[in-house]
Amino acid sequence: MDMSTVVDVLSVIAVASGLIFASLELRRFRVSRERESALELFNTFQSQGFVKGFRIITQLPDHQSKAKVEELVGNEIHDVNFVLTNMEGMGVLVYKEELSLELVEDFFSGIIVLVWKKLSRYLQDQREELGRETIGEWGQWLAERIMEREETEPVIPAYIEHRDWKPND
Repeated sequence: MDMSTVVDVLSVIAVASGLIFASLELRRFRVSRERESALELFNTFQSQGFVKGFRIITQLPDHQSKAKVEELVGNEIHDVNFVLTNMEGMGVLVYKEELSLELVEDFFSGIIVLVWKKLSRYLQDQREELGRETIGEWGQWLAERIMEREETEPVIPAYIEHRDWKPND
């Protein structure tokens, strides 16, 4: 084998090795980014404002008008809106694939579906009042995606589905 062939083979090996390394690093970066996003998401949902807002929402009857919700919650409406704003942001992050739908479902599917059930009419009234269909759009989108998946894949609570789980030692 002459020297130019050896150089060509080594060049191909070097390029292939570089591509393999780059793809592994990109995958590692994506996993790291998803983990950081998940932790940030978890921290947001553990805030006092979110917990307070969610507690208020769970006490509301389903599908109440904007006027009725405001009457029932009074000055605490900002806590309700804090929850809705978080859902909105989460919907965008799932759509942009910054967070996986599966991860969001594992963390918050019950909360998201319940909030939508309680406040869907509230948001629709707000859209009509403000003349803006985009109010709460991503929170609705996210809730609908989760509910669609739950129609085809029954929800099995983690304590049942993973009852035999053991940590890797």
